[in-house]
Amino acid sequence: MRVNRKIMTCTLALLLAAPAAAMSQGRFYRDEAKNAAYRAGYDEGYRDGMRQGRYDISAHFRYHNHIRGDWPRNYSEHRYQGEYRKGFKDGYRAGYDAGYRSYRYPPRHWFR
Repeated sequence: MRVNRKIMTCTLALLLAAPAAAMSQGRFYRDEAKNAAYRAGYDEGYRDGMRQGRYDISAHFRYHNHIRGDWPRNYSEHRYQGEYRKGFKDGYRAGYDAGYRSYRYPPRHWFR
């Protein structure tokens, strides 16, 4: 009888532990998907911001790192659209800053 109790106790412990392990894996994959959506948005936003920042400084426009025009059209491809948009916004600002500051004016002696 003691052996049956031990077996039943071990079986019950395994049955109770399995859903907890499955839930933690699901959370891990969900976090990975959110991070992937954020990274994809950040990369695209950085490229767009860099392009806009370089254009603004070369055209002698004031510093203005807010997103102009439309948001990217492909954000709906991602399951976590909020993370993608947040990444795009952060990447756009970082790219705009880098693009605006990277442009070099020609030396002053060219204009003499």
